[in-house]
Amino acid sequence: RGTAQALFQRGLIWGGQVSDPAPNKPALRVGGQTHLIGTTAGWIETPGPNPIPTSEIGSIYRIRKDWQSLTLNSQEIILDAAEKNGINPAQVTEQMKQDILDQYAADWTNWPADRGSPYYDLNGNGQWDAGIDEPGLQDADQVVWTVCHDLDTLLTDGLYGSPPTGVEMQITTWGYKDGGARTEALYRRYRLINKSGFEIRNMYLASWSDPDIGDYTDDLVGNDESLQCGYAYNGGPTDDDYVNYALPPSAVAHTLLQGPIIPSSGGRAIFDFKQRNGYVNLPVTSFGYSAAGSPIGDPLLGDYNGTLAWYNWLRGYQPSSDTLNVQPYLYGSGPNVGQTTAFPLDGDPVGGTGDIDGTGSNLPPNDRRVTINSGPFTFAAGDTQEIVIAISAGIEPSGTYLDAITVLKQRISEIISNYGVGIVGIEDAIAPSEFALEQNYPNPFNPSTQIRFSLQKQADVTLEVLNPLGQNLRTLVSGAFSPGEYQQTWDGTDINGNRVGSGVYFYRLTAGGLQQVKKMILLR
Repeated sequence: RGTAQALFQRGLIWGGQVSDPAPNKPALRVGGQTHLIGTTAGWIETPGPNPIPTSEIGSIYRIRKDWQSLTLNSQEIILDAAEKNGINPAQVTEQMKQDILDQYAADWTNWPADRGSPYYDLNGNGQWDAGIDEPGLQDADQVVWTVCHDLDTLLTDGLYGSPPTGVEMQITTWGYKDGGARTEALYRRYRLINKSGFEIRNMYLASWSDPDIGDYTDDLVGNDESLQCGYAYNGGPTDDDYVNYALPPSAVAHTLLQGPIIPSSGGRAIFDFKQRNGYVNLPVTSFGYSAAGSPIGDPLLGDYNGTLAWYNWLRGYQPSSDTLNVQPYLYGSGPNVGQTTAFPLDGDPVGGTGDIDGTGSNLPPNDRRVTINSGPFTFAAGDTQEIVIAISAGIEPSGTYLDAITVLKQRISEIISNYGVGIVGIEDAIAPSEFALEQNYPNPFNPSTQIRFSLQKQADVTLEVLNPLGQNLRTLVSGAFSPGEYQQTWDGTDINGNRVGSGVYFYRLTAGGLQQVKKMILLR
């Protein structure tokens, strides 16, 4: 906050072949948000071949779970007010701070969960109950939610010359302040709903960004397929915008934490923070880049050639408008120089090995764009797809501009690890016949609850309490148990004896290598 920038603009692009029989509309369409916005606020009220948007103007809702404890003198409120009004924190007035507090209260009270914003189902009935359930997701400290659609022909034509696709997009952004690796990222879930009334075939999604590491004229980019990310860094040891703050240049990345799902026999995918059997998540299937004023230029705005170029880009080719004679990316340096690839610039800038931007026949440092793509998949009418992106940065104040890449990748590794822990094994757990785990009682509860389980044969048993991210709060039992019935009490405290707050928690029984998980609700 308050130093040189690393990211100028970012957005999501989708593209596919819409099975719309209208003769005056091309089947291949692209929509989303880049330097121009092809969406408008609000949702699609009536889906179908002629979808109708709501007449209401969509809003951006922002909540934080500690809003009731904030005061006019809270540092967070002062900084929020300063940023909103574009002034120095010392210039913030009492009214400016009160406006921020009032907005947090209003957004909490009016949280539009009936429209798709995420919430904790505290009474476990599978539906939003205002005044009982709570806004939020994944134990996030702050959550921002909004919804938009692409039914405005003027906007979609101005973007890349396509007619509307008929997609509603719900965007959830969240973050943490606990000081761990997850604090160093901004998380964003894009949820797309096909309300066109038509199937969209061979569809792809792309996380696009325009990184500017300080001064925008000297940037380089790369990708790390093992980390599912595309990243940008400075083209040299110093940058004028960072020198002003006595800092070396930073690095910034977009990482695919969760890709779109496709059917797969025996597979298991993540969707809506739960596991879904019979599907798998697609990974990053290609990486692309462009550079202003170079032979690898941006897709043309306001022209259907931009749609054609984007569809090539989505499929792992250079963004040219010729879809019949595609131009693949080539390795510009390293041992595979001259060979075609869907993952160019995948070398190691820190170690100086492989295909590195700015070396060999690759372009010199300049104003870059980055896209990480995933697809193809079939998007059925009425279906929902989602992807989750982590936006993170790295900097080493006492090091170099290349050290920023090392810090960045270390953080990405931790972020990926933490994201998976919070989902895998929580929902859709195994229900083995060798033991039984009962629903806790009472539920909801305060201050304590009873957890009962039974064993059909002797086994090594562990009973753990987990937070919404799947992290262990407390181990209630661990050891060898004989066949029989058992009961344990959880008093709402963690391993250090500290009381935990209201919310959804899980308890997991592991016996003989098998697991079962159930949900419980603590209401303080």
